[in-house]
Amino acid sequence: MQGLHEAEWKTALSLQDRGRGREAIRVLRDLGVRLTRSKPAPLDDLLTIGLRLCRMHDTDAGLTLLRAVPRLGGNGARRLVSLALDLTRVGLFTEAGEFAESALRRAATASPEALDARLLFSECLDRTGRTEEALAMAEAAGAAHGPSIPARRLRAAALRRLGRPAEAAEALAELRTRGGPAHWETCRAWYELGHALEQTGDPRGAWEAWSKARQHYPPDTDWRLFRSQAEHVWKHVEALHASVTADHLSRWRTTADGERMTILTGHPRSGTTLIEQALDAHSGVVSAEETTVFTSGVYRPVFQHGPPGLEPAARLDILKPEELTHWRAEYAAMIRLALRGPDKNRLILDKNPDLLQMLPAVARIFPGFQAVVVLRDPRDILVSMYSQALPPNHTSYAYRDAANAARMVALRLGLWIRLREMLPPDTFHEIRYEDAVRDFPAAITGAQTFLGLAPETAALDPAAHARQRVVQSPSYAAVAEPVHSRAAGRWRAFAPALAPHMDVLRPVIEGMGYAVE
Repeated sequence: MQGLHEAEWKTALSLQDRGRGREAIRVLRDLGVRLTRSKPAPLDDLLTIGLRLCRMHDTDAGLTLLRAVPRLGGNGARRLVSLALDLTRVGLFTEAGEFAESALRRAATASPEALDARLLFSECLDRTGRTEEALAMAEAAGAAHGPSIPARRLRAAALRRLGRPAEAAEALAELRTRGGPAHWETCRAWYELGHALEQTGDPRGAWEAWSKARQHYPPDTDWRLFRSQAEHVWKHVEALHASVTADHLSRWRTTADGERMTILTGHPRSGTTLIEQALDAHSGVVSAEETTVFTSGVYRPVFQHGPPGLEPAARLDILKPEELTHWRAEYAAMIRLALRGPDKNRLILDKNPDLLQMLPAVARIFPGFQAVVVLRDPRDILVSMYSQALPPNHTSYAYRDAANAARMVALRLGLWIRLREMLPPDTFHEIRYEDAVRDFPAAITGAQTFLGLAPETAALDPAAHARQRVVQSPSYAAVAEPVHSRAAGRWRAFAPALAPHMDVLRPVIEGMGYAVE
């Protein structure tokens, strides 16, 4: 952002950084409206502001600005492809598909823009449940532009989701002989090959493919930066949990004043998305799926701008009543904005695995909080995390190999094992994934009762509900299937690969009540 509007842009960023997101949004909205009226309109600035608003969960205002760009002259295929790509990065796959399709209409048939548009459109079709169309688009990309690795990956993903894993593995078989260049798309293709091999009954080949995937991250990936970021995050999290005591949690609970925050959490890949889709189907619930509202809008500024030198629990303890009022109002306004519509007095369920490690802060700011916590066998979590195509960032650094993935699983679950012994029992309700897939009605009825909801049968068919919306989680395809138990005990097929890491996992396996076999 340059020129006359740079000061307003910096003001908005500063407000957001200090946890004043509502004010930041007002500044950005006003600036965006004025820029659309400029002659000529600064299209790059409009894109920057629109995407920032989307990332701040003011999606409708952000999309209004982004959709103005083609109307104001930015309707070239390359710009539309770039817009589509940016929207996939903020999880807006329906809208991204619209821009990708528009780019495809404008691009020359054999141009690079046409290939990128086809690939993006295929991915968006897949993410929005249109798998057959996604397959056709991926095949069209391969036919028109040659067998590119992304086109083969997308074709394989669609085939696998359509129940044709052998064909999916064949579509990527060339990777096993030629490898492919070090590139994020190659990396993703190796992950996809692993999933196809697992479904064809080759767990050893699958694990080898997921290990190979990690060797194909782009060579310019700054792992030192991501290591520094990961260590900074987890040093703070561990300090927070080490400093909080049962006395803190008890005192904070007695100050409950009717404010309520309801969360659904658990280690990533524990089955939170399955439970979320079931609860969101209830007429009295609306879920906000994996937003950063609490993370970046409350948690980070509370600690980043607090008095220096305090232990994290002490920082929470000295929050003044007026500060608590601000953070509650900020959260309430921003989470409703993220829902993109009226909540109609329904219970807002904030579903986010990251909230598990932030629970002490939730307990302080929202004394009346309730948490549904989904548990799963740590060995299954490790396999699921190891098989995920995580883009290069501080999260993928933490799971960069099986040994580090095992340590991270043990760390995150260990925090919960300690915390649940100190939390008042009326604040949380645990659901074991294995119990849920064995007796889904009992598991969901228990959660509904805990949340004060009358049980509804609509919650018993999460697959039907998931097919009516765009699911942000990586498990978007799995939750569109009927509830099944195939993933329970998945780790057994990978037992030889897990064996070197059992000493790290054993304490949390036993601490969560699972049997060490």
